[in-house]
Amino acid sequence: MLDGNFRNGVDRFVRPVGRFLVRLGVSANFLTCVGLGMSVAACLLIGNSQLQLGLIFLILTAVPDLLDGAVAVAAGTTSKRGAFFDSTADRVTDGLLLCGVAWHLADTKGGTIMMLPMAVLATASLISYERAKAELLGYEAKGGLMERAERMVVLGFGLCLHNGIPFVFSKKFSASKFWKICTKNEVTVVQYIGELCRYLADAPPCEGEITNKVRLALGNGLRGDIWEKFKTRFRIGKIVEFYSSTEGNTGLINAKGKVGAIGQWSRVVAKRHPGKLLRFDYETGQPYRDSNGLCVECKPGEVGEFVGMIDSNDPTQRFDGYSDQGETEKKILKNVLKKGDRCFRSGDLM
Repeated sequence: MLDGNFRNGVDRFVRPVGRFLVRLGVSANFLTCVGLGMSVAACLLIGNSQLQLGLIFLILTAVPDLLDGAVAVAAGTTSKRGAFFDSTADRVTDGLLLCGVAWHLADTKGGTIMMLPMAVLATASLISYERAKAELLGYEAKGGLMERAERMVVLGFGLCLHNGIPFVFSKKFSASKFWKICTKNEVTVVQYIGELCRYLADAPPCEGEITNKVRLALGNGLRGDIWEKFKTRFRIGKIVEFYSSTEGNTGLINAKGKVGAIGQWSRVVAKRHPGKLLRFDYETGQPYRDSNGLCVECKPGEVGEFVGMIDSNDPTQRFDGYSDQGETEKKILKNVLKKGDRCFRSGDLM
């Protein structure tokens, strides 16, 4: 699923990186070998219950595997031999990682639980053989619950949970008990929404609001007039505000923590980001259109409607709409920056 649905989006990201690595003299086979080396280290670390380091090396294993194809394309060295080497290395990597998990379970849990990762390895190998043999014989065979990318993600999440990334939930929000709960559970990251920060900032002093260990607050809906008051009073190290919607196809994030902002764009990001800010016509309640009937992007300092350009071939930029087709059509704007293109209207002016 991940490989099929997100391949186009991933390729757009890794191709420039591949060209850069080629200029540095890095080859696809070298990256494949590096990935193998990282998988050996991950196997040994996981097997010896060094799960945090094992997670790091799992990520380091995935990075070369993500880039070797892009490097081969950029260098013009794609070949059947290279594809065979890469595919074989992937199978070896899978085996090493799952053997590391089996080793860890055998040492820490005992019993027959260690057979579970071995069963996963056997099933994955069977599916790979089934597809390869079917293709050789002229058949089409599909099977399995997860592709390789999904198995890596699930393994990564498993290592995270086994290491312990606890979450604290409360049945209901209480401004007077919020910081007491954070202090008691040694919370380091909190997620807010809407007016939660205002309620906390306006509440009388309470236990734990100064002694808390929260270093990051992440969420959306924090107004600029509350931002500094909330951060200073409760000694929050950094606030990261973001903008998005459940059905939307784009978003923004204020990773730098600039007060009052919901996101930042560099000139490079602005060219590739699906989000656009369109000049707005207040009389019609629609984005402004020029003499050619096309919308106009805002200049710095101008207020406009935030939209997300729709690309039906990219799941990250697709707009699936609502159950009501009429409501779906209201959210789609056509002939935006060029004839035939479409965008998702957020309805928000920025």
